[in-house]
Amino acid sequence: MKRSSGNDASCLNLNHITVPPLFGIDPTDFIENKAFSFASSLKKERLLNPWQYLKICPRNNFIYGIADQTILDWGLKLKIGDTLVLRAENGMPLKIILAAGLQSSVFQGNVLIGMENFSKYYPSVSGSSVMLADGKPELTELIKNTLNERLENYGLNIEKTNDRLASFYSVSNTYLSVFAVFGALGMIIGIIGLGFILLRNFNQRKKEFALMLAVGFQAAKIRRMIISEQLLILFAGASSGVLSAVVATSDSIISYAQIPWVFMSLMILALMITGLVVLTISVRSVTSNSLTGSLKKD
Repeated sequence: MKRSSGNDASCLNLNHITVPPLFGIDPTDFIENKAFSFASSLKKERLLNPWQYLKICPRNNFIYGIADQTILDWGLKLKIGDTLVLRAENGMPLKIILAAGLQSSVFQGNVLIGMENFSKYYPSVSGSSVMLADGKPELTELIKNTLNERLENYGLNIEKTNDRLASFYSVSNTYLSVFAVFGALGMIIGIIGLGFILLRNFNQRKKEFALMLAVGFQAAKIRRMIISEQLLILFAGASSGVLSAVVATSDSIISYAQIPWVFMSLMILALMITGLVVLTISVRSVTSNSLTGSLKKD
């Protein structure tokens, strides 16, 4: 593959990229082997495989390109059908219509265009600087060591595709871990806040509870009444939060089968149990003596 200059648009770069590198490829082998999977693509008649877009000849500096779906969404902030405008070597704007999004590929951070179109708009780029090598998996280390040894003077850098994908996923997993920690912290603060709200509510309604105690209500029954009211709020808040989260992430739930349902269920269960414990501790201050003392003051 031929490669143009540009800034890495993968998840390894936190900056917003407007000029990603271009890869000029011949998609013939990809089409024959049905290589790589696509998260989305334009629907066009007579094109059975999205790789065929890269063989379409340019018209008025318009060509088709393919990029990783993750980069389209977060790196370039574009979607399928949008046009990425770059500058060709002759100074004219090169308009790349994004025809498809790859599903978690090794091409993350780059935009793929046809080799003929690349040579037309970047004629000074000679030779291939990026190559995909196929071979038997059990001979991977042997091939890698042999090539490194014999091509050491040419600055060869060999990276296994699974290692490259693992580096991308490690960044994604770090983001998810950070979000999970902040989410758990937010839930803990929310539960503690619920306990303080309960105490404040009790202090505001202390006269009411004292009057109920005076007319024959037992303190235990008053505590159960308070807990039932706050449990309703707790369940309503948790249910609305879970429902809104499912709606917001419905696309991911449909697209990906490996959803950690067990972990999320345990997280919700822990939330409810912690909330129940906090409520129980909070209503312990509701005693006959405290209510009687309040009634005597009035």
